This record gives sequence, structure tokens and C-alpha cells, in this order.
Amino acid sequence: MLTNLCASASCRTGHATGAAPSIIPGPRLCAQCRARLEQAFRELPGWYARCARVLANGRAPAAGRPRSGGPSGRRATAAAAELCTALNTFLRSWCERTVTNVPVEGSLPMAAFLAARLDELARHPQAGELLDGLDALIATARLVAHPNPLLHTELGPCRHAGCDRVVRVAVRVNSELPPPRLSCDAGHPWLPAPRAAERYRPERAA
Repeated sequence: MLTNLCASASCRTGHATGAAPSIIPGPRLCAQCRARLEQAFRELPGWYARCARVLANGRAPAAGRPRSGGPSGRRATAAAAELCTALNTFLRSWCERTVTNVPVEGSLPMAAFLAARLDELARHPQAGELLDGLDALIATARLVAHPNPLLHTELGPCRHAGCDRVVRVAVRVNSELPPPRLSCDAGHPWLPAPRAAERYRPERAA
């Protein structure tokens, strides 16, 4: 039925159209995507605050600390500035779609203004664009706030006699350096880090 169609291109229910027909009254988002929109507005202030801290730390170093002026620091500051500008522009455009004169200024007040009109936004013909746009901005904010996240990986069981613990390694996503000496949860050393991931096979474990 047409009433099951959802305007979000990223709808996970299988009913996505990318554009809801304007002749259909009622919400343009399915229940799941409406919940995602509500969650996006709930998460947005936290991610904005994290990116604002990245921007502030790049522009004004704390007392006693050098400015983060290296290439990576400058890239992080530029990415944070770009994200904050894009978010402000996006939110303002949606505020202007709901009222003639936007009564608030700043990204966080505008986000709160829109979040209070969730039902109205869910019925908007371009509601799918709003949800997908917020999702993209939040994904970018995650990369800005955590550009090199630490990943924890289980490599397999320890091969030390009588040990039933697991060997784990934590590495930075964008690091070219090998992880530190590998060991199981009990501290038994394993293969040297540069060779560990290549040589290990679970069936070879003792």
C-alpha cells in the first residue's frame, strides 16, 4: 500500500522510496524512521559539543600547552569548522521551511526548535531528506570527534599450556605502527605483534 512508503532513502523497513508522493496525506516517514529522526535530534547536541571542543582546542590551546598546529591538528580543526558550518546551514534551512521568521539563532537552539516540531517535520514532503541529512552530519561528526578510534579485536585462544584465556589486541584505525606486545588476558606473551595477525590460525592453537 502507498501508505507504507517511507520518504527516507535509508529506511530499514524495505519501504523506502526516497521521495513520498505529495498526494498522500499524513506522515512521510514510517514509524521506525520517525524514531530515528527523534534519536538524531537527541544525539545532535552531544556530537556538536564534541566537535566544538575540537574546534576550540585547535584555535585556543589551554594554558601551558602548545597549540595543536601540526598537519593532523590543522586538519581536525578545519574539519570541525566545516562540520559546524554545515550543521548550522542545514538546521537553518529546515527552520525556514517551518516558519517565516526563525525565532532562534545557533545550531543547538535551532535543533531544539525543530525537535519540538517532530510531528510536523515527519509530515513534511521532504522529511526523508531531513532524516538522511541529519544521519550524514552525525556520521561526519563522529569522524571529526574521533578521527582515529581504537579498535579492540580478539585474535583467538592463548596457546600457553593450561591457559583458557583469549588473546586481544587494540589498534588505532589509521595507525601504521604495529600494536604493542601481544598477550592473553592472563599476561602470557604471544607472537611478535608485526607477525601475529598474519601467522595466527585458530586451528594451530594448543
